[in-house]
Amino acid sequence: MRFAVDRVAKGIEVANELLPTIKRKFKKAYRIAEEVANEIEKELGKKVPEEEKGYLAIHIQRLLPN
Repeated sequence: MRFAVDRVAKGIEVANELLPTIKRKFKKAYRIAEEVANEIEKELGKKVPEEEKGYLAIHIQRLLPN
């Protein structure tokens, strides 16, 4: 998460070719990632790109019970 916040703060964009798959396969994790992104946006005053939300969702998915 620290790296995602750092990239957003610095305006560094990332590519995430897996984003459509992440959204489809990890729906719950992506919804949580959107909520986390909203909080990041409030704190930094910067928009969190969809690609970054996808990366957050991957990490959140690892924490969810199967």
